[in-house]
Amino acid sequence: MQSGTLAAARGGFTAVLAMANTTPVTDTAEAAEHVAALGRRDGHAQVVPVGAVSKGLDGAELAELGLMARSSAGVRMFSDDGHCVWDARLMRRALEYVRAFDGAVAQHAQDPQLAGGAACCHEGEVSGKLGLPGWPAAAEAGVVARDVQIAELTRSRLHICHVSCAETVDVIRWAKQRGISVTAEVAPHHLMLTTSEVLGYDPTVQGESPATAGRGCGGRTRGAG
Repeated sequence: MQSGTLAAARGGFTAVLAMANTTPVTDTAEAAEHVAALGRRDGHAQVVPVGAVSKGLDGAELAELGLMARSSAGVRMFSDDGHCVWDARLMRRALEYVRAFDGAVAQHAQDPQLAGGAACCHEGEVSGKLGLPGWPAAAEAGVVARDVQIAELTRSRLHICHVSCAETVDVIRWAKQRGISVTAEVAPHHLMLTTSEVLGYDPTVQGESPATAGRGCGGRTRGAG
């Protein structure tokens, strides 16, 4: 808490979100209040706790969303980040639940059956050439396509974490045009790096220049902007 918020403050951030995928998981009101208390005591920036969507991040049963929202931590964002909420019924229940207190659900969009556990890069020409297991863009975009429609059904707020491929951008653009309440963010490495970086199997290779950056997860010219 201390070192992380100090780094945030040095970088110019006045507030940070403390994600729930920790040990122990932030899936109860008591856990959320503990994170908030640690932030007040040791933080160099404001610490905003994020609650888990499911108990233990196992995707089977809703966590204490209401209790975390009504606690002194006042949780309004819920995410199993690091784990995809792959069960559509659970996602619907979560979105319906948080609507009552204007909360939001943040999805780590990654279909576990399509993505698998051994993939190391985007599935495409480079991964095929090198014989490396890859994640198809559909593993992300497919989950997002499902979730934006559930958000429309429930009239609730959805956030997509670390968008990494152009197909997902297309889905989000479509959802926004329909008036669906969806937001998203992208990580720096998804803008600056492509699968060309793994050619030669050199883990120390320099990143590409800004002139060629922003090509999405498949090395395409359509980025996540």
